[in-house]
Amino acid sequence: MASNKRHLDTQRPTSSKQPRINVTDQQFESLVMETLAFSESDDSSADEDDILPQEAEVDSSSDSDDNIPLAELQSETGIEEAVPYSDSDEPTTSQESTRKYYYGKRRCMKWAKDPPSRNRRTPAHNIVIPMASVNVPAESEPVSLFNLFLSPNIKNKIILHTNERLEILRQKYKRTNKPELRDIDEIEFDAFLGMLLFSAAFKSNDEDVNAIFATDGTGRDIFRAVMSKDRFQMILIALRFDDFSTRDERKLANVAAAVSEIFEIFVSNCQKYYRLGDNTTIDEMLVSFRGRCRWKKYMPNKPCKYGLEIKCLTDGRTGYLYNAYLYTGMNSDGLGLSETEKKLLLPSQCVVRLSKPIQNTNRNITADNYFSSIEICCELKKVGLTYVGTVKKNKREIPLEFLQKNRTVKSTMYGFTKDITLLSYVPKRNKTVIMVSTMHHDQAMDVQKEIPEIISFYNTSKGGIDSLDEKCAKYSCSRRTRRWPMVIFYRIVDIAAVNAFILSNYKAEDRLIFMKNAAKSLVRGQLERRIIIPQLSLELKGLLTRILGTAAIPRTEEESENCRLNVRKNCHLCYKQKHRKTSVVCHVCKKPVCLQCSKPACNTCR
Repeated sequence: MASNKRHLDTQRPTSSKQPRINVTDQQFESLVMETLAFSESDDSSADEDDILPQEAEVDSSSDSDDNIPLAELQSETGIEEAVPYSDSDEPTTSQESTRKYYYGKRRCMKWAKDPPSRNRRTPAHNIVIPMASVNVPAESEPVSLFNLFLSPNIKNKIILHTNERLEILRQKYKRTNKPELRDIDEIEFDAFLGMLLFSAAFKSNDEDVNAIFATDGTGRDIFRAVMSKDRFQMILIALRFDDFSTRDERKLANVAAAVSEIFEIFVSNCQKYYRLGDNTTIDEMLVSFRGRCRWKKYMPNKPCKYGLEIKCLTDGRTGYLYNAYLYTGMNSDGLGLSETEKKLLLPSQCVVRLSKPIQNTNRNITADNYFSSIEICCELKKVGLTYVGTVKKNKREIPLEFLQKNRTVKSTMYGFTKDITLLSYVPKRNKTVIMVSTMHHDQAMDVQKEIPEIISFYNTSKGGIDSLDEKCAKYSCSRRTRRWPMVIFYRIVDIAAVNAFILSNYKAEDRLIFMKNAAKSLVRGQLERRIIIPQLSLELKGLLTRILGTAAIPRTEEESENCRLNVRKNCHLCYKQKHRKTSVVCHVCKKPVCLQCSKPACNTCR
């Protein structure tokens, strides 16, 4: 009876004019709560002002307590209304069951049961504005597409700083002219990238280096043809991505200074050559790593558990990476934001930072419940973007009625403001899903799937990051390492290969062929340069000839002259037994050899 009495006593005063309440009054909160308790408004739409103002005046002289114009209202629909929440166990009164609003906790947010009145035209915020991009020829070679992302400025920085590290390593050896210690150039670095792509295509990224370069027939011939095992390992050891002399100073502002410069250039290249679709996805990517790093994260729901986190924005349909940044710990989400934006919640800061390149294009962002809030919906609305996502159930804006578990399976409840739609759906018994959308403004259903249209749209557009993760995991060049900058570099190469494949016209099942073609083009320059080395063994020259698909390079006149001695000398193989003298020298080792100890070969078979 206490509940019934509470509603019977709260009648509207008969006076037509009520005093204006100011926020400076000491009893402001109690006066607002008393005013709202008189009765429910007859309007059926709410807007962003439904969040109780912090610095505003509440005018109670109007006909409605919430001061919402009646023109925004729609007629009653045939959807069954849910029973409002009651503090007592007694049945609710008829006045409660017929009210037209839901309220969040402590009445912090008001939601109308009926959708706002709208005409049949497509809302302006759902009309996508095209974005400028550099046109890429449709029939571009795989290696050309790959080099769009790992551009020459990235390669030149890596080559420069790697050679600086090689100079330091040479000082630790007595023989400083060892072949594996020489400086790396652009041709050899491209060949190194090609070897990484081959290891991804062959799924041998976790295979031991000795097994890859084995000469007993169990190894990969292409690796031995490109470079020696010692040279490959030395490049892995010496690879650097920044100036070590200034790293400590730069780490004061950015703890990821060892790799952040080339990562930012790579992200900038990703934004040049692709036009995003209507829908984008924001989520985190965890790159597996168990070494020492101050910003390593533990995420039990991820397959790898431990790793380095990258916040990403991708195309919702293809999974193309468009924008990303490295999460380096607390306050790293707000880098580059204004002071006002830094006051937002950390997930909201992440969404605002990632959405900077696509603001004012009316595109949609789909994200999970970690990023979703009423706050981010309002912020994105200001910059011309819409948002769809699941919502955590502990948000205070969610009405208690939306969280009830004893509801019919597949039942829905909607709450509307002028720009935001809140949905509560029961997919199965004792489970409730809460969704928020600034793109949908009605109670539409997906007839084929028999679920609300908001949920159907979310299911089709939420997989952008998951698709990118899957593609990177299927063909990954990541090798086991204790250096976290190398982990980020490997992921850059993986994403560059994925983005290049998306730009191409290859079919999904031809991705292996695409990666092999790109890798072949990257290593070809090194193969052509290596085949003319005189000291190279005949076995490797034959291997290079077979890989290049061309005949061996004919012997030049100078080489032919160098194979003859002006003075006859003893054969270095049989001089102790036969004492034969000869004027012929071996083409490889340049030692004198008689005709009985050698086998002649023509230029084609050489």
